[in-house]
Amino acid sequence: LAALARAGDARLARAARAAGRLLGLPRQLGTHPGGIVLGDGPLGRLVPLERAPRGLLVTQFDMRGIERIGLVKIDLLGNRALALVREARRRIEESAGAAGAAVRELAGAAAAARAGSPAGAAAAARAGSPAGAAAEGRARESPAPGGGCSRTAALLASGRTLGCFQLESPAMRALLRQLRPHDLEGVIAAIALIRPGPASSGMKLAYIRRAHGEEPIAALHPRVEEVLASTLGVPLYEEDIIRMAAAAAGMSLAEADMLRRAVIEAARRARGAPSGGGAARALAALAAGFQEAARRNGIDAAAAERLWGEIVRFSAYAFCKAHAAGYGAIAYRTAWLKARHPGPFFAALLNHQRGMYPTRVYVDEARRHGLALRPPCLRAGEAGWTWEPEGGGGRGALRCGLGAVRGLRASTIAAWREARAGRPFGDLADFARRVPASAPELEALVLCGAGDEAFGVPRGELLWQLQRLTGRPGAGRRGAPRSAKEEGTGPPGRAARQASLALEAPPARARPGRHAWRSVAPAHRARLERRLLGFSLALHPVALLAPERRAGLPSIAAALARAGAEARGRCWTLVGIVSAARRIRDRAGRPLVFATLEDESGLLECVFAEPLPEGAEAVAVDAFLEVRGRIEAPRGAPSLRVERGRLLGAH
Repeated sequence: LAALARAGDARLARAARAAGRLLGLPRQLGTHPGGIVLGDGPLGRLVPLERAPRGLLVTQFDMRGIERIGLVKIDLLGNRALALVREARRRIEESAGAAGAAVRELAGAAAAARAGSPAGAAAAARAGSPAGAAAEGRARESPAPGGGCSRTAALLASGRTLGCFQLESPAMRALLRQLRPHDLEGVIAAIALIRPGPASSGMKLAYIRRAHGEEPIAALHPRVEEVLASTLGVPLYEEDIIRMAAAAAGMSLAEADMLRRAVIEAARRARGAPSGGGAARALAALAAGFQEAARRNGIDAAAAERLWGEIVRFSAYAFCKAHAAGYGAIAYRTAWLKARHPGPFFAALLNHQRGMYPTRVYVDEARRHGLALRPPCLRAGEAGWTWEPEGGGGRGALRCGLGAVRGLRASTIAAWREARAGRPFGDLADFARRVPASAPELEALVLCGAGDEAFGVPRGELLWQLQRLTGRPGAGRRGAPRSAKEEGTGPPGRAARQASLALEAPPARARPGRHAWRSVAPAHRARLERRLLGFSLALHPVALLAPERRAGLPSIAAALARAGAEARGRCWTLVGIVSAARRIRDRAGRPLVFATLEDESGLLECVFAEPLPEGAEAVAVDAFLEVRGRIEAPRGAPSLRVERGRLLGAH
């Protein structure tokens, strides 16, 4: 716009000047997704209101206008991680039974005993029983804010935090490996450090070095040294910016907060605006005022300018510490649950969390954490994922719910629950009589394994029974079943189904050819589950690749272990499936591709840098890739710098 305004064409210059006045203005109206306005009386008397397109009552002032007239705006946001924590803890208590009740009693006893009440003494005496002693041991495991847990610390330091709130992105997992936090405060700091301000200014690396004693803690000026002592001299939070401004310029905290807000507003308007515009002048005036106040407070001009630069850079991105602490508390609890109670954690995660990875990634992560994976079950299963403490090599098993079966209607699941509550199903024919499931739904249930344990019959045998019941030849050789609508007919009524299906299973001796159905190979079962559930319970997707694709190649975990012990610079060839992918351009405009590669053993971050190597265009979630490159591990956070890639197929 500035160039057009200086152009020789008068019309272009006028248009550029007119367009410049639009910069910084709202593009359109919208409703804040979680902003709630509070006043000391009916809002209609305090601020103009209107109806949003969907009928919701909203203020005509935006959030800045609301604050300027003295009303309170708070953001109320839903968070699936809260439901995850609640469900996981409920499952832990249910599995503990009496011990779980003892844990709660012990907690109440400790609080009451500290208050010196008779009830506290009696409860403490009960807690001294063997059951109380067991409960006390469990109580020590509770994720107390600020407390440390060796298992949780090890999990955080390893970066194995898939599924943990705020801790599962590739960048955060790399930061955790570098920082190695061991308690809640460390997690809170990590959540603040990952923000663009510290990350782009070099302060993130400085904080990591200082946390490990590799660099002296130094602030920009002695005046702000004390206010930044708790964050190792690095401004992480909004409160740090406020205290820095107050200490440097001799302001009150309220005045410093107003300065911070003004800086954010002026910087926001200045971005993209022509130099010398009103927003830029406002920011320059704020800078001059701060630096003059700092000089009057005994700070030299160069230091005042450096402090102002830090305030401007961090104001736009800094977290309010209460925000970071709130997120950190939830994040630490999810990490604690994953480290100490993986079964309840993964069951709750798969029921509630919709993170940045496909569901299959969390299923495979549960497998890596030693949990057995079981298919849906018409006898013991539920609609959602459940944790079964028995079996599974000591850690129990995760049972996939019927709700994960593609093409299975909610009404069919409800009818199944109602019928099962009356009495168990005797066999597949009994199930078909009592539950109004369509033929495609019956096929989906059998193929995904929902009848294996329920009827005590191998899946291959059930496929033969299904073919006799439904008259659908070729069952088991199809992909995911089509819905009733796609089949061209609605769900059949009970009478129609009983008339059309041969519901009586034939005698065992009258089943010609059933030997051909008796077993289902694990690879075939995995492919069926992948089509019907979206993931495989039998095998990791990479295990389905042809053996020659992986012949002589190490797993990701083996390559990482050997890369740390062998000479640096060696090239590695690895095969895996892409679990996450991102394309960006760096500050110089050069393209970069980031991919998370996964196999049965673990995950590895891959970087395709300019010039983009062969195969970079094939990077996409669920693509099978063969990559060749060098493993780099700055401060213990490994990644593969890819030199060549090749697409092997798609999941």
